[in-house]
Amino acid sequence: ADCLEELGHAMYGPYALWSGTRTPFLTRFVKGEDGYLSNTNGGPRMYMNLEDFVLYSTGVRNAAFQGIMNLFRTSDNCKARLHWGKAGWIEHGQCFNGAKEYPSTWCDFGCAAQELDPTRKFEAVADFWQFTASKGG
Repeated sequence: ADCLEELGHAMYGPYALWSGTRTPFLTRFVKGEDGYLSNTNGGPRMYMNLEDFVLYSTGVRNAAFQGIMNLFRTSDNCKARLHWGKAGWIEHGQCFNGAKEYPSTWCDFGCAAQELDPTRKFEAVADFWQFTASKGG
């Protein structure tokens, strides 16, 4: 509730972030799951699906939309997680800290990845997927 209240103030207050949207956000409520990197690991979550149709239709960066994304990612009231397979990582995932966002399972996933893929054949190209697990230690 605090996140949505803060979002409302940013959307309709002096920042006028509403100008960055063209369609309503798709909102879902999802139960918690125990998968290591499940977005709902740690308890139930509210999903917000946002589409940047201004960027799609003009090719110009949509500062108001990015302001909404920034609020979701940086606000202590929101603590939003990005969807693993969606856009947003380039701009809003640069300081990604898996151990902070998935405190009880990030390193477990790293250990499982090292055990199942010791030659790192399936390792990501992105350099922000760092685990504290190390081979043999």
